[in-house]
Amino acid sequence: MATALFGLGAVVGPTVGPTIGGFITDHFNWPYIFYVNIPIGAVAAFMVSTFVKESPRYAKGKPIDWWGILLLAVCVGSLQVVLEKGESEDWFAKTYIAVLVFTTIVSAVLFLWREMSTDHPVVNLRIIKNRSFGIGIITTFTLGFALYGSVFIFPVFCQNLLGFTAQQTGIILFPGGLATIMMMPFIGVMLKRGVPAQFMAAGGFILFFCFYVHALQLYFRIGNR
Repeated sequence: MATALFGLGAVVGPTVGPTIGGFITDHFNWPYIFYVNIPIGAVAAFMVSTFVKESPRYAKGKPIDWWGILLLAVCVGSLQVVLEKGESEDWFAKTYIAVLVFTTIVSAVLFLWREMSTDHPVVNLRIIKNRSFGIGIITTFTLGFALYGSVFIFPVFCQNLLGFTAQQTGIILFPGGLATIMMMPFIGVMLKRGVPAQFMAAGGFILFFCFYVHALQLYFRIGNR
């Protein structure tokens, strides 16, 4: 149930964000979408400082893996710039893109080496040796890659090919996120009642696959027109 509630919070942003962002873009000006984070961030900071308490029993005496955090930040930051600017900058035609790709690879290798060699890693990669956990990580990565990738691709599809406005695209994305929000607590209850997680995960993957097959067919049908 705790995991379901955590997932609920992670889904609310991608669900409400496109709708609010589309409304602001159509009725005001797109830079204003960044100001939405100010009141939400202030409330989140207040709630964390008020209700989230540090547990000294678990945190006491364990050093922080600052090198691991630094290497992870460099790797992810460099990769993000490459993915966001690569297409518009003609990828390796720009020197800084090539440098960032090299930085991403080197920092990723060093991060993996660091996490496997230190006694207190910021990301404990050794637990992937557990078969069930490793399979769970792979399936979660696959689902997250497709799910959050669709959050980026679907608005481009709606606005560039279908000619929808930013607000209309946000409204279209809202029901899918709302269904996810409603299902999160339900999944938690089913797990508490002993329903095998493998069955629910397999059912979710089948429905997800069927949706994307239909979406791809629609995409190529409209693209051919």
